[in-house]
Amino acid sequence: MLLKKKMRQKESGRQGAMAGAFEARDESRCRSGRKKRRPLGEEGFTLLEMLLVICIIGVLAAVAVPKFSQSMTLANTSKIQADLSTLNTAVGLYRAEKGVNPKTLDQLKEYVVNLDALKPPSGKYFLRDKTEAQQAGASYALKEVNGELQATLDEHPLQAFGRAEKKEASGT
Repeated sequence: MLLKKKMRQKESGRQGAMAGAFEARDESRCRSGRKKRRPLGEEGFTLLEMLLVICIIGVLAAVAVPKFSQSMTLANTSKIQADLSTLNTAVGLYRAEKGVNPKTLDQLKEYVVNLDALKPPSGKYFLRDKTEAQQAGASYALKEVNGELQATLDEHPLQAFGRAEKKEASGT
C-alpha cells in the first residue's frame, strides 16, 4: 500500500511538471494544439496605424516621382547630346576625307557604327534657353548652322541642348 501511495505521488509530480512545461512552452496554444484566438479588437492593425503608413507612403511618392521624372528628362538630354556629337564628328571626318559636306545622314554610314539604330529617345529633354521640350517622333537631320553643317534634332543643334547654367551673383 505504501508502494502504491509513492507511485501516485511520483506520477502526480510528473504530470504537474509536464503541465507546467507545456504552459511555459506555448501559452498561446490550447491543449488540442490549436492557436487561441485573440479577443475581439486585438487582431491586425488599427485604423490610425494604417493612416500613418499611407501618409508616409504619400510623402515619399510626392518627393520621388518628380525626381524620377527630372532624371528621365536629363538622361534623354544626355543621349541626344551624345548622338549629335557623334554625328558632328562623322560630318567632320566625311568633310576631311571627301572635301565636301554630306547631303544626307545615310552618307555617314561608313563613319558611324550602326547608324540606323541611332534614334533620339522619346520623351522630354532640356534646352539651354530654360525650356523643356517634348520629342515627338522626329529624327536627326543635317542643317547649316552659322555657316557650318551640323546634326540637329527638331531644328536644334548640339549647342541648344542641356540645362541653362545658373549665373552667379557678382560680389560687387
